[in-house]
Amino acid sequence: MIKRLKATTRPAPSPVPAVSVGTSLRRVSWFCLCLLLAIPCRCWGGEILVGVVGSFSGRYGILGVTSAQGSILALEERNARGGVRGNKVRVLLGDDGGRPDRAASVDQTLLDRGVRVFLGHTITQTTAAALPLLNRSGCLLLSATVSSAVLSGKEDALIRIVPGSTGAASNLARVGLSRGLRRIACVWDRGNAVYALPWQEDFFRELRQGGGTPLTCLSFLKNGKTSFDDLARKVLLPRPDGVLLVARPLDTALLAQ
Repeated sequence: MIKRLKATTRPAPSPVPAVSVGTSLRRVSWFCLCLLLAIPCRCWGGEILVGVVGSFSGRYGILGVTSAQGSILALEERNARGGVRGNKVRVLLGDDGGRPDRAASVDQTLLDRGVRVFLGHTITQTTAAALPLLNRSGCLLLSATVSSAVLSGKEDALIRIVPGSTGAASNLARVGLSRGLRRIACVWDRGNAVYALPWQEDFFRELRQGGGTPLTCLSFLKNGKTSFDDLARKVLLPRPDGVLLVARPLDTALLAQ
């Protein structure tokens, strides 16, 4: 029976065994499989347990579900080809709900069930919250989505398949300057501050070096009282050449409207 993960804003459930799902973002899983050939993993009954952890509910549910689907699809394809060294790979899901205070407990639950290789977490704040536990446990965490410079240059359990965000922020600033966008305002998401704050700081550092001028920089924390209309009006008051938005895709789209 095939079931599919769906993003939800309901409270995060406890980790459950994975079932067949999939689409996109499979490179991290192929990399994981290569590492499984060299890393001792705990096998129960000929199975290798891999934890797919992330934000399957809450504000970042769409990104988390998409990442998990791609990972699980790649692992299913590997199983169809005989698994890893003759062992089937079984995925256990862990939903942190995008909440840093849940990340470590979700991983601990999977550690107790025998998982030693993890794919995730979805955002920087949950990844940073989970890393101390995984470092102590001698486990491996592979991420296809986390790019914050805050997590760069460290000796820890994290391996990323995407480059750090510093280069992307600097490149965007240079592109803006080349198109005559010199006076830039900003709106950034405090809900993922570990990622968003360094990103906008790197952007404005490059902007200043290129002769540009940072203007109003507003932050928001999404809740029932957040008004994107008010944010948009305030950030446009100084009549900027452009506005930098550092937020999740849905919030970015709402602000851009």
